[in-house]
Amino acid sequence: MALQKGYNSFVTITEAESYFYDRLNQASWDSATDETVERALVTATGILDNLDWGGTAVPTALYPLSWPRDITYWDTKSGGYETLEDDRSTTSYGTFPEDIKKATYELALHLIKNMSTIEDQSSGSPRLKDLKVGSISLTFDLGSGISNFNELPDHIQNIIVKFDNPASSATNRGVKVSGGA
Repeated sequence: MALQKGYNSFVTITEAESYFYDRLNQASWDSATDETVERALVTATGILDNLDWGGTAVPTALYPLSWPRDITYWDTKSGGYETLEDDRSTTSYGTFPEDIKKATYELALHLIKNMSTIEDQSSGSPRLKDLKVGSISLTFDLGSGISNFNELPDHIQNIIVKFDNPASSATNRGVKVSGGA
């Protein structure tokens, strides 16, 4: 299924391209195929959509995502409480908070940059780190640069922490990010 904002994605490809246009060192995003970008955005949305958010949402058949939602949260930038409303209707997917969209972009990029490493680790297929020909020697990179691919990266967690469900004993950190769209 193609990416559809409000149905399986918090953002459009055009919004993501605009976000990354001004970013430094985003070669991984720029070099990804349109299909990969679309799948990464849908997968990132799916991961974020399943987190334990504060507030309430009333998803509809046309717009089934967990955002937008009614929520009051502490905003450290403004130094006060902010309130968002679930403004979706039968004809509109509603308004997604900028921080939810930013987390979607950043998680999609993280998936693009690390998915082959994640798949290698989860399947037990380590990557070749070094090969010598004289006296034949192979060295595999068992860590592949990611210490725990089952957690949201800190920079993404920091974007969304204000929306966490304060009554939940679970955190948004233990999220498996190795699935596909």
